[in-house]
Amino acid sequence: GYIRLAEPFFHVGFLPHCYKLLQMVCHKCGRVLCSYSDPEIQYIVTHYKGKNRFLKLFEKIASKSGKCQHSPDLKNPNEPDVCLDERFWELVNGDSHSEHVRVKKPCNATVPAIEQGKDFLIKLKDVSKTEEDYLSAEVVLRIFENISDQDVRLLGFNPKRSHPKWMILKILPVPPLAVRPQVVSPGQSAPSQDDITHKLSDIIICNKRLRAQRSESSTDTAMKETRTLLQYHITTYMINDKPSIERAVTKSGRPLKVISQRLKGKEGHLRGHLSGKRDDYSARSVISPDPSISIDQVGVPEQLAKILTFPEVVTPTNQKWLESIVMKGHDDLGGANFVINDHGTRTDLSCCTDLSTITLSPGYIVERHLRDDDIVIFNRQPSLHKMSMMGHRALIMSGRTFRLNLCDTTPYNADFDGDEMNLHVPQSQTARTEVRHIMAVPKQIISPQANKPVIGLVQDALLGCRLLSKRDTFLTRNQVMNLMMWLPTTKDTILPPPCILKPVQLWSGKQVFSLFLPKISHDSYSQDANKMDQNSIPLADRHVIIRDGNLLAGILDKKTVARSEGSLIHVVINSYNTNIAKDFLNQTQLIVNNWLEHRGFSIGLIDCVVPDFVLQEVKHEIDEVESKVQATIIKAQDGQLERMPGMSYMQSFETEVNNLTNEILSKTYKVINAKIRRDNSLSEMLSAGSKGADTNMSQIIGVVGQQNMEGKRVKFGFNGRTLPHFQKHEYGLVERGFCKNSYIAGLTPPEFLFHAMGGRTGIIDTACKTSDTGYIQRRLVKSMESHHVAYDGTVRNSQNEIVQFIYGGDGLDATGLETQKLALVTLNDKEFMKKYHLASEDPTFGQVEMDDFVLDEFLKTPNKDKFLKEEENRLREYREILQKEIFPNGSNTVVLPVNIARIIESSQRQFDINVHVSKSDLNPLDIISRVDECVNSLIVVKGNDNISRTEQENATLLLRIMLYSHLSAKQCIFEYRLNEQAFKYILGSIKDRFYRSIVAPGEMVGTIAGQSIGEPSTQ
Repeated sequence: GYIRLAEPFFHVGFLPHCYKLLQMVCHKCGRVLCSYSDPEIQYIVTHYKGKNRFLKLFEKIASKSGKCQHSPDLKNPNEPDVCLDERFWELVNGDSHSEHVRVKKPCNATVPAIEQGKDFLIKLKDVSKTEEDYLSAEVVLRIFENISDQDVRLLGFNPKRSHPKWMILKILPVPPLAVRPQVVSPGQSAPSQDDITHKLSDIIICNKRLRAQRSESSTDTAMKETRTLLQYHITTYMINDKPSIERAVTKSGRPLKVISQRLKGKEGHLRGHLSGKRDDYSARSVISPDPSISIDQVGVPEQLAKILTFPEVVTPTNQKWLESIVMKGHDDLGGANFVINDHGTRTDLSCCTDLSTITLSPGYIVERHLRDDDIVIFNRQPSLHKMSMMGHRALIMSGRTFRLNLCDTTPYNADFDGDEMNLHVPQSQTARTEVRHIMAVPKQIISPQANKPVIGLVQDALLGCRLLSKRDTFLTRNQVMNLMMWLPTTKDTILPPPCILKPVQLWSGKQVFSLFLPKISHDSYSQDANKMDQNSIPLADRHVIIRDGNLLAGILDKKTVARSEGSLIHVVINSYNTNIAKDFLNQTQLIVNNWLEHRGFSIGLIDCVVPDFVLQEVKHEIDEVESKVQATIIKAQDGQLERMPGMSYMQSFETEVNNLTNEILSKTYKVINAKIRRDNSLSEMLSAGSKGADTNMSQIIGVVGQQNMEGKRVKFGFNGRTLPHFQKHEYGLVERGFCKNSYIAGLTPPEFLFHAMGGRTGIIDTACKTSDTGYIQRRLVKSMESHHVAYDGTVRNSQNEIVQFIYGGDGLDATGLETQKLALVTLNDKEFMKKYHLASEDPTFGQVEMDDFVLDEFLKTPNKDKFLKEEENRLREYREILQKEIFPNGSNTVVLPVNIARIIESSQRQFDINVHVSKSDLNPLDIISRVDECVNSLIVVKGNDNISRTEQENATLLLRIMLYSHLSAKQCIFEYRLNEQAFKYILGSIKDRFYRSIVAPGEMVGTIAGQSIGEPSTQ
């Protein structure tokens, strides 16, 4: 229903718009204060619409005062000044086919200055009057009614659907009782009314009083008071938390919860009940670890599996199976809870005494229990990025907790100290298919945030990889055969010959690891490798070499098998697919954990103790720092300390001292690490990257070091000193929060207090940071949530406005990119000639490398040198562009979708090419033309207009340079010795890899961008 108001009133939500509009139109005739022939006005009307047009026009024509005096806009061919845009007239005239004539002529009336007034009124100050006056809603309504349809359209409104006069209230809508139900409280005789009902009651009473006063011609003062009160009630009926308006309250003093508060905010109807809600078919429980299940599985307790159901539609093919499920009933696992017939009637199986009486027909729906391999969504809150909700396969298990593979803890940011997680069961085959193909864990291994894996080996599996791949790890035949039992039965694995035959057959850990390694080739260095290690195969075994799926050298650690970019997992996904990577992670965990279980690993006090001479060296380092600090104090007292830029004298002193104290941990780590036993368990974990950092070892064994509060040394708090233990105004190490002892030696009382102070500020900072970063992330996501990749490759928002001509400048999905080195940047002229110049005039040209028939054919080709020279010149131009424009600083790191070096290596392996013996059957000119054809077919921006051509060129420039610099005629024949089959394979792989990397239309790239910035800042 509605209430008919005694006179018009302002709508609080439209007050700012009314205020703006009154500055844009004449108050006497309603004409917009601008000329249609103004080119700026025409531009705004033709390029903007709706609210944006209104705001742009307001900036252009809003006046504080003036006259309605612009000349009329007639379509007059004799006036050369008047240039009228046909599109402009089309927008202003709307559906009517009238001539291009502006109906209203200026009235020369003075337009008064406008201000936002109090009491919901708009204040005006007429230039002809001295006193201030107010525009009532009634006057404003008359002004808005005077605006012509042409001017209404010009301003961005629609005369049929959104006329400005509708911003003034003449009637007030009343919601039904369902929106404002009565509440019957225990012990009360009469039901209490809803807040909205109370407010409507006030409005009706006040409205009746105003109507009576108008009919009785009451005094202006009395009517003004009633009018102001009614305007207040109407406003607080809609919104009751505006700072400028006194809140409406109940008799007890509680503020009323009105329409606005019920809709907005986290607990409002929109965010609380519509966008997000508590749903059915979901479960929540504590999580616990299980390294023996697959990374794409989740262990579901049997108790939950009996409650959660999936609606299975009965068909002739599954009818017998579903009948057997129904016969199990609701109590037995693998049964069903409900049967729904084709009329929609639900039968609860828990209430059925005789299940054999229930018959199924095609079209019926059986709500069966959850079973193994059902697709479910697993989620941990806070959901900071899309990997916080992933698709898993259910695995029904005993117990009362959800079981999760340890590799999955990183994307969920989960640990097992009492964390709870949510499980959702998709309720249709369509939803299950989407989850299986889009949300499944293997599909989320590579994160778009930094185009690197977000899932990798952690903790014991990572540590086990390091221990198993060490040079001195050997296994007996019995051990190897037991480990092979953990490989899947589908894997056709043959035990390799032992690396040691006498006195007993032994297999190395590297051989065992090679049993389940996919057939890839890979080179990298361990995380603790230094530049010396990269010159040759080092004694420390830090150079990881994998050839054709065989681990030949190197110790595996966090950099190789965890979440680093270019790790084994990343390479496997880019060489094969996500399922192969999933299998690799599963098999590695099973075998390594099983081996580690028998090998054993523990940390004890012995790992935290070092010889006295090492502690003496640590003490020497501390004494050295202490003497430097004392020297700095004396220097500062003598006034000889240099002041740092932007700092006071005292700040400069504190910064210098803090820099000295913060270096101590890295220095003590170097001392301890150089002298510690190689089999030290703490050191093993640090080297593997499975747990701990260098500073942890320094603090446990050497020195706890400086305790900082807010990035500075502990401040004086007890009238010139940090603690009562010290003299006043002492600036030394110990007096300002430095702990000389290690954890193993124990802290003194002052050190213990300093340590507790640092810990407490850390906890407080974390708590404060969580809410701040959470809100920052929400704002980031909300600001870009509608940005998506359209089907033409552009990035657009919900208004269909173009945000980017091509996503990310290259149109590629971040998950398909790899960081690579572009060698062409660093080549000097001599190296360039050696790599790319083909001397076909040389008498020995190609005799060793090329097939005789192809060589003869090539040498007989006219103009061959011209084509070879063109290729060489093109590469020279590219080198110049790279060195002068793209990488003037000498960097050569690029992020591209095609790892051409790996594709070439793979082709050589697949087609048995020996770079020392094999002969190429490729013609150099044929190579040049086919590489050209391949590169030109890599199209990411379709279209032949100038913008499309420019975007296409920019998007693929680096990729083109990479491909041309690796697939030159000389390299293909003389360096790689490629044959026809291998060359065809390479070109096909390039196209396949490139087109798989193009971003999918519909990808919500705005949300991904918001999450990628917000998620790391929250950790």
